[in-house]
Amino acid sequence: MDLKFAKDRYDYELQRKEQLTTSLTLPVTALAIIGSGVVGMARSFSFKDERLSWFFVVLVVLDVVAIAICLVYLARMYHRQTYRYLPFLQALSDWELKYAKAKSDYDEWRSEYKQWTDFVESSGGEVPAETGLPIPPVDPSVLILERVIDAADHNSENNNRRSGLLWWARIWLFVALSVAALSGICVRSAPQCSNRSARCTGPEPTSLVEFLQLGDKHRSRRPGTQYAPF
Repeated sequence: MDLKFAKDRYDYELQRKEQLTTSLTLPVTALAIIGSGVVGMARSFSFKDERLSWFFVVLVVLDVVAIAICLVYLARMYHRQTYRYLPFLQALSDWELKYAKAKSDYDEWRSEYKQWTDFVESSGGEVPAETGLPIPPVDPSVLILERVIDAADHNSENNNRRSGLLWWARIWLFVALSVAALSGICVRSAPQCSNRSARCTGPEPTSLVEFLQLGDKHRSRRPGTQYAPF
């Protein structure tokens, strides 16, 4: 394989790494906006209609779950950055120096071995088979090519896994956005209290926590109607 082709693939995967990391900004910002919107809707929702109130509570819970799952996928994507890189230039230079010395020693030994075999053959002797003899050193360019291929393949697999996590994070982000939109419709459809400045004082719950704490004592009537007085 050509070293330039392998190096281009290695550089491409590092560019993908930066693009994937940068792509986290938009989902995180969107989640922050959606989360703030859900909190605002939960604080401003009018819990006068029980059936609509329970539907709104379910939507809020689903939105919180979707946001949490999306955050988990984004966190996994961010922390799954196990990339491999090429050695430092000093290490590559040391490889070349070691190779030059090893090749020089091998060439010198090979020259002496050739002289000995020529002497044996000229003397009418039999040259033994070349078994157990030193092998030539590996060219540094071959080692570099192997390291580039290994790093490029590993980084490609890692980027593919991160892309999959980002895809699922976007799916759950879309779910959170859709549920938040339904929650907004519920807020717009909820019957408003007659005295908002007084925070709807009376038996009617004025917050999500109060609605959940009322229990069956204040919701023992037929669902879909307004809250009965004490």
